[in-house]
Amino acid sequence: MLKSIEKQFLQFENQRINTLHGLNGLTAEQLSTKPDLGSWNIVQVLEHLYLSELASYQYMKKKIEAK
Repeated sequence: MLKSIEKQFLQFENQRINTLHGLNGLTAEQLSTKPDLGSWNIVQVLEHLYLSELASYQYMKKKIEAK
């Protein structure tokens, strides 16, 4: 992996890990409560991030395999 890409990947990975660690003490109610009517709750945000990362991974894998 290119050094600049690897560095950025590791920064993102550290942020992801720190975010998940920060959520460890929250209850199921806290994770599923929306701050207001038009907002997402924490679980919805995490699911969106997961699906976005999965789609990005699948796209990159497809492009690499097409070479």
